[in-house]
Amino acid sequence: MKPDLIRPEIATLPTYNAGLALERLRARYGTDYLAKLDSNENPVGPCPGAVEAIRAAAAGIARYPDAGNASLREDLAAATGAPADRIIVGNGSVGLIGALFRTVLRPGDHVVTIYPSSGLHEFGAQACRAHVTKVPFGPDWSFSLDRLARVMADEAPRVLVFSSPRLVMRALRTCIRSGR
Repeated sequence: MKPDLIRPEIATLPTYNAGLALERLRARYGTDYLAKLDSNENPVGPCPGAVEAIRAAAAGIARYPDAGNASLREDLAAATGAPADRIIVGNGSVGLIGALFRTVLRPGDHVVTIYPSSGLHEFGAQACRAHVTKVPFGPDWSFSLDRLARVMADEAPRVLVFSSPRLVMRALRTCIRSGR
């Protein structure tokens, strides 16, 4: 392979550890009774309604779906009250975060994320040649919103990435109440 084929910011990224596949875990530990939570997988599987919807849709699998996901976005808009044109649908958070980064980040931009968190928040930003600041949890797993606010003020990030919905809601409430 040509040494300059891969962009340097990609070639120097660390290897992402997505965790072991369930089959490999079963083989390693010799048991079928595992709850693999490291990749945000559902240990009980999909709900029966989802399985039925997949079966019903299988007949049309030979055709491309609506690239704009119009009916899904309209259903989500009706359920959430958000405008359909503000809803983005993708193949999981990894794909959506990558698309967001590729769309809005420029070399030298700043991204702020929490730590520990998904390594993809850092890798994706670095692949776009952005600088990443990680705001850590405390030793007792508390999180300082004041520290986050200071980092936000110092770094002026183009993107703020959270992997904890509960923490996101707490941070948003705190920022709204304080007028930040």
